[in-house]
Amino acid sequence: MISVDEAQKIIAEKTSPLGTEQVCLEESLGRVLCEQIVADTDQPPFDRSAMDGYAIRSDDASENFKIVTIIQAGDVPTIFLQPGECARIFTGAQIPKNGEIVIRQEDTHVTDQLMHVTARADKTHIRKQGEEVKAGAVLINPGQILRPIDLSVMAGVGHTQVKVSSKPRILHLSSGNELVAPDLAPGPGQIRDSNSILIKLLVEQAGSKIVGHLHAGDHLEEIIQAARSFTQPYDILLFSGGASVGDFDYAATTLEQLGFTIHFRQVNVRPGKPLIFATKDRQIAFGLPGNPVSHFVTFHLFVQTAMRKLHNLNPFCEWHSGILNAGLNEPPNSRETYWPTSFGGSDHEWGLLPFHLQSSGHLTSLLRVNALIKIPANSPPLIKGQVVTFLRV
Repeated sequence: MISVDEAQKIIAEKTSPLGTEQVCLEESLGRVLCEQIVADTDQPPFDRSAMDGYAIRSDDASENFKIVTIIQAGDVPTIFLQPGECARIFTGAQIPKNGEIVIRQEDTHVTDQLMHVTARADKTHIRKQGEEVKAGAVLINPGQILRPIDLSVMAGVGHTQVKVSSKPRILHLSSGNELVAPDLAPGPGQIRDSNSILIKLLVEQAGSKIVGHLHAGDHLEEIIQAARSFTQPYDILLFSGGASVGDFDYAATTLEQLGFTIHFRQVNVRPGKPLIFATKDRQIAFGLPGNPVSHFVTFHLFVQTAMRKLHNLNPFCEWHSGILNAGLNEPPNSRETYWPTSFGGSDHEWGLLPFHLQSSGHLTSLLRVNALIKIPANSPPLIKGQVVTFLRV
């Protein structure tokens, strides 16, 4: 049995990054950027009015101005203002050639075509060409997980085809005689399959995609046949259930029959001890323990490690420090434990509230969870106010 750190290192070492692909801007949200984004022009591309008002020359001290033109956003003014002249201008519109100041609309009084200045501010109220960014400036570097604001910035510089890392393709295989689809009423001895939707959404949230979902009963030949029936390419096989050593736990045997080499079968972690990791050429596979909380924890600790590596990101977890808002009177355990909790606060001081957890089979215990507290092996009970390490999930 190996440690969590050892397991993550093996996963990172045995996983190779995928290639890249070109996608349209609208399809790049949540993908990992694989190119540098630079500004194609100055931003703003010309001097623009920051508000509605009147453009005048900076050397014109007149109090009354004749309105000689109106400039809307999108117009290209050619006028050259003379002393005593102004241009009615609107927010975002291009400033006329020698209009160095914009008098705010609220600082004027207009009668017919004559504008009278009632107040002058120290500001010019002009957004100068290139004041936001100069042409050629680097805006976004490779390795960024693209957010809506990133896509908006790329649209603003005309970058509509984006080079991103290929999405990992996940095949999900679940086993269990007791499982029925969520839209069916379970019969005697049956339960609804909640792990499949959990895996699907966690995979999508991590920037990957499910390419197939298979289910088989607890029969070795049925499971192997189901896995071999899937002929589309995939990068990761996630086997839900059957990872332990019981008489009907067939994950390890199935993976071996499919040609995978198993690198470890157990991790010194709670929950999630019976975790299998295997590879076949560039494909990788996990045998996940069937309990839903174990599914949740092992996905974030181990499957995410592989997914990040496939995306050519740093594969290892990003840990944070926080203060317990309540104690956790849990006796020492020989396994490193990851306890469901909620956190709030700021980067300077996170507060954490651990939840009561009776069993790794209690899915509803995860309803308000957004973090996992890391409890080292053989640690004494945690006390209120104690500083702990946690993983955001």
